[in-house]
Amino acid sequence: MDQTELKYPEKPPHFSIPGSYSGWIAGTKQPTGRSAMSVELKSEDPNEPLYHFAAASNAADSTEQRAFARGLIDLCEAVTQGSTLLLYSRSTYLGNIVELAEKWSADGWRNSSGPIPNEDLVKRYLQVRNERRLQVSHKHCAKNRTEHDKTLKRLHDEAHRLAL
Repeated sequence: MDQTELKYPEKPPHFSIPGSYSGWIAGTKQPTGRSAMSVELKSEDPNEPLYHFAAASNAADSTEQRAFARGLIDLCEAVTQGSTLLLYSRSTYLGNIVELAEKWSADGWRNSSGPIPNEDLVKRYLQVRNERRLQVSHKHCAKNRTEHDKTLKRLHDEAHRLAL
């Protein structure tokens, strides 16, 4: 599946009950111009199965930022209304989307540097987040400095292979 293909609302959420979820997002871009993302999501409920998804872009000029944004959307689409998501990644851009998307929207999809990159995906994130009434937060994980590094490295390696 192309990472830009939208599943929501045609595909029902992976998880059926609202709850608190932890997610990991990795993205990469290859010299070939393709990018890919890999994500995992788990519920605090130990009876719920782990969610995992990975996809590469079919576009020859995709970016790592698009891969991270698409991973964010995918995780939001995997949960049901009223859920809380705590996301971990190595991407400051992803943290900016989570923290600044509302401001960017209010400012006409511009920031101090100019137009917002990947406006289409940021709008899609806001649409899914708002329709599902999700509470989303992000923690930046510096490489080799957190307990999430092993998971993020595994997901990054998977995305790297997909983008080749």
